[in-house]
Amino acid sequence: MVTVQDLEKVRSDNKLEKFIIETISAHNVSALEKNMLYYEGKNPYLTKLKIEVELADGNVLDLTPKAKIYSAFAQIIIDHGVSRLWDNPVQLDDNIDREILGVNFDEDVHEYARMAAIHGVSWVFYNNGAPIMFPATDFIPLPDEWDGEVRAGIRFWQIDPKKPMVIQLYEMDGFIEWRKEDGKDQLTPVDAAGAPTPKATKRSYRTNKPVGGQGYVETTAETPGAEYAEFPVVPYYPNPKRTSELTGPVKSSINFYDEKNTVYSDEIIMEKGFMWSVSGYGGQAKDLTELVEKARKLRIIADRRLDGDAQIDVSTTEAPYLSHKEAMDAAEAAIFRDARIMNPNVLMSGGVTTVAIRAAMQREDKKMVGVETEARRFVRRLLKVAGVESKLIAFKHRTLVNELEIVQMLAQGVSDLPFEYQVKLNPAIPADMQQGIIDAKAKEQLAYDEAAIAEIERKMAEARAAGEQNNG
Repeated sequence: MVTVQDLEKVRSDNKLEKFIIETISAHNVSALEKNMLYYEGKNPYLTKLKIEVELADGNVLDLTPKAKIYSAFAQIIIDHGVSRLWDNPVQLDDNIDREILGVNFDEDVHEYARMAAIHGVSWVFYNNGAPIMFPATDFIPLPDEWDGEVRAGIRFWQIDPKKPMVIQLYEMDGFIEWRKEDGKDQLTPVDAAGAPTPKATKRSYRTNKPVGGQGYVETTAETPGAEYAEFPVVPYYPNPKRTSELTGPVKSSINFYDEKNTVYSDEIIMEKGFMWSVSGYGGQAKDLTELVEKARKLRIIADRRLDGDAQIDVSTTEAPYLSHKEAMDAAEAAIFRDARIMNPNVLMSGGVTTVAIRAAMQREDKKMVGVETEARRFVRRLLKVAGVESKLIAFKHRTLVNELEIVQMLAQGVSDLPFEYQVKLNPAIPADMQQGIIDAKAKEQLAYDEAAIAEIERKMAEARAAGEQNNG
């Protein structure tokens, strides 16, 4: 691990650029890239899967499936967790302008959370109120040796291996930017517009005017910028363990599912339900394989190596569907169990009660406690960089219920609840319409009450007038 203290030492020895290049070269992203392949439905284990059988004559028979079937479990697991927490905007103190976190924060945070869940962390540069997310593949944190807090970091990226690499060193008081040409070990300092400069110059974070198209803003002597009180690149961790949601057990279960499904499907495609029995064959094992392949494709059985007593029998077979389905169901259950989210198959019956749904979600609910804790910590740190504080940082989770059951309950048994609660509990009424319905009902009730009061006052006035007339 490289630290801030290492950075200061090489700076004093005038070896900063060499340090930057060596740190980037040592940054191992293979595990991170594999997780992304799982998320994209390109299981690297299945991609490399090769099945070979060594025959008695020493030849190797390749039984690798021609078509490989990839599952989407990794994407389902990641997107489900992100949607549950972030589909509803985070709640902050009423006096806080939400745009201080970014104009599109409620949409952009889905990507922050998604990349964190895949890689184990994502990094968000506050960028003067226009946040930029750095994936873990493109950012190397430099923590302090004394307290572990990240106080500097190296960001690097290139749009193509043949194009220049952009490198930025982020520190508490600003950042430096370089370009590195393909195949060269030398860094070229550049300014805000990307033009080469003779010397690496640190630029301020907090300034006043936009420059280029990079999202940066440049300080001038007339409008100096003030730096942040906190390091402006904030980590987003997906869970308290600070690891990917695609854990070893989850990926192992996905590997099993994908391999077994692929092999089973390949058997159906290639064998087409036929079993070949060959006797009296004078060729080698590899020749036998060629013969059966010829018979399968051409439906013609003719070969010079078949003697007079040779015989080929074809019998039909049934694919072991039930055993295959049982294995697939068990693997799928293991995937969701290890990912600690509810298996959607629980809901397939259609008549599951809300109580049963909540019972099935207990494991997931416990997991979300830690997920929400890290999300709250991320928002608090980002607000701190922005210079504000919110006592309220709360989340309204998207959850599953039996909507028909709730509607029936409202219709039959809870008429004594206030109208406002009946509206908010009714899943058939969209959230953006609820307040309007409540306000309209309140207005209607007010008009009714005013009319009733007016009617009572009218009758009381008539009674008084009749009494006065009688007394007169």
